[in-house]
Amino acid sequence: MKPERKGLLCAVGATIFFGCGNTALKLIYRYFDQIPFQDLSLIRSLFCMAVFLLLLLRRDPALLRVKAKELAFFAFTGVCGLFLVQFCMLLSLQFAPVGVCSFTQSSSTIMVCLCSVALFHERISREKRLGIAVGLTGLAFVVWNPEILQGGRMFAWGVLAAFASGIGKTVYMVCGKLAGQRGRKLPLMFYGMAAGAFMGLPFSGGLSAAASCFLDWRAALVLAGYLLVFSALPYLLTFRSVELLPASTAGALNVVEPLAATVSAFLILGEPLLWNHLLGAALTVTSVLLIHRDTEREP
Repeated sequence: MKPERKGLLCAVGATIFFGCGNTALKLIYRYFDQIPFQDLSLIRSLFCMAVFLLLLLRRDPALLRVKAKELAFFAFTGVCGLFLVQFCMLLSLQFAPVGVCSFTQSSSTIMVCLCSVALFHERISREKRLGIAVGLTGLAFVVWNPEILQGGRMFAWGVLAAFASGIGKTVYMVCGKLAGQRGRKLPLMFYGMAAGAFMGLPFSGGLSAAASCFLDWRAALVLAGYLLVFSALPYLLTFRSVELLPASTAGALNVVEPLAATVSAFLILGEPLLWNHLLGAALTVTSVLLIHRDTEREP
């Protein structure tokens, strides 16, 4: 398989898993006691840190040795990217619907493209610009609901938190591209998640509160599955995609995430799927095809 096609599959797979993860979380909340979002953010960071450490040790334990300047870069990525994107997204879900939060976070699509031009001198072709515009229009249809948009101050705070999550997503995708160019993807993920977990400690109930979520073996099994499939795996796919693709292309495919959240909520939670959702889905699929067509022609 061509590297470009493999990168596209990784990017689309990551956004689908991230989008469906919000639906899975609502399903977990439906059958188990709700976990405070601060504790869940800490648990996600610690779990991903452990997974990436195992992968790193299996690949080459020598990769754990890093220079001070490199460690500072990893810590910056973890705090401003990995921690911010998880914490703010979980916070936003407390005040705004899943679709609106995912759509607002997808502002990272444009921010990643701008960073790609400035930092990597990437070409944003007319076809890719059209794909981004069509995709964002489709997302607007997916989340459009006049009643929701009159949600008041708490709704506005939720949207603001989701936008901050989009900034975090931009940071970790750009930093992941830089680390991938130097063959330092796994150390970045491990040390970044460690820094994110350390940053999350003051906001959470601490390690004891995080450990208490695993006392019930059934809840522990479900939570571990959620963390592996909807946290660690999509992060791995995202970092792999920015290795194989221009960062602007991987970022543009973020438009799939809100669509995945809406469709999975319809199939699993029974949430309504309206005409605007179907129109938005058609536009989003069109945008992915346009971006794919452009990527196939890139050198």
